[in-house]
Amino acid sequence: MKKNIIFLFIVICNIYVYGQDEIINLDYLNSPQYKVERGVKYLQNGKYDEAFTDFATAHNAGNLDATYLVGDCYFSGIGVEKDEKKAFELYNYAATNGHIDACFVVGAIYYNGINQGNLNLESDPARGKEWLKTAADKGHSDAQWLLGDCYYLDENYEAAYDRYLQSAKQNNPKGLKRVAVRLMDGVGVEKNLSLALEYLSKAEEFGKQDPDIKETDLMFIRGKIYYHQKNYDKAIEIFKSIYQTDAEACRWLGSCYVGKCEDYTTAIKYWELSAEKGEFKGMLYTALCYYDGLGCEKDYGKAVDLFFKILPSGGKITSKDEKFYDYAIVAKFLSNCYRYGRGVPANAETAVELLKFAAAAGFENITIKEVLTRKK
Repeated sequence: MKKNIIFLFIVICNIYVYGQDEIINLDYLNSPQYKVERGVKYLQNGKYDEAFTDFATAHNAGNLDATYLVGDCYFSGIGVEKDEKKAFELYNYAATNGHIDACFVVGAIYYNGINQGNLNLESDPARGKEWLKTAADKGHSDAQWLLGDCYYLDENYEAAYDRYLQSAKQNNPKGLKRVAVRLMDGVGVEKNLSLALEYLSKAEEFGKQDPDIKETDLMFIRGKIYYHQKNYDKAIEIFKSIYQTDAEACRWLGSCYVGKCEDYTTAIKYWELSAEKGEFKGMLYTALCYYDGLGCEKDYGKAVDLFFKILPSGGKITSKDEKFYDYAIVAKFLSNCYRYGRGVPANAETAVELLKFAAAAGFENITIKEVLTRKK
């Protein structure tokens, strides 16, 4: 009799515990968070209508993750008709209530501006940076590198590097890539090529799962770091593997031969290929070789033709132009062409004006070989 009572007690306890688990599970199954999680699974399995229904239900219950995801659905037309304006309203609501991913998206939209579907917003960099800073300060790694880009464009290079580094510390491949580049060129931080390679290796490792990170882009950066280290053989090996599809890598490949053994004959072959693809410095270097007869016969006519292709047609060139110094180099040598009638009719007045422009950039006395061996 005693044994039967004990057994009955155990059964009752098990029923009670099982019942409690069922109550807990039923509460969870009806929760907004479960709807979000199930919606994500539906999304992954291509069940877009079901995903949108779950997200919308959770959004109506006040779940901010769901609000953000419903915004994604409207923006991309997933399970619902596209409505970019409504998507932005949802993003903005979620951001205003502290959703970190929404803060990032709203910041990016305001900073860049958008004209897509029924959503048309002018760029508002100040407002965009405020939202990006909110997300970045909360640890959003994508917001950190994008805010770094904003600071970089403002020429606030140290602040830019700090944000890149914050992103890199979270192993964000885009942040890692930017830190590697800044350590390579020494902008905003002291140049350190060995450390640049370390960060680049991490970018290669963590970038494998990021569709926005192209392997060839990282290879190109590695080639440039090797070039700056004067490890020309390794740089040549890398650039040779990508130069056929990358005009800039083609131009750097030519520069490697100059750095390694002043082989201008081989260098101009690659610079000409780069120039044919419209690569800016490839055209400049090829023009200077024609002008001076480096690795080829002198041909002022070809040099002048390329100089004119390089210079912008119409409008004034300002010091804010990213190609300002390259334009000034062209002006220096084109000035000589007008002065002596090389490849163009002599014109003393034009020669003087061009030389003034070159002098304003400090290039009135620069030599061709100095241009061709600059570490840019």
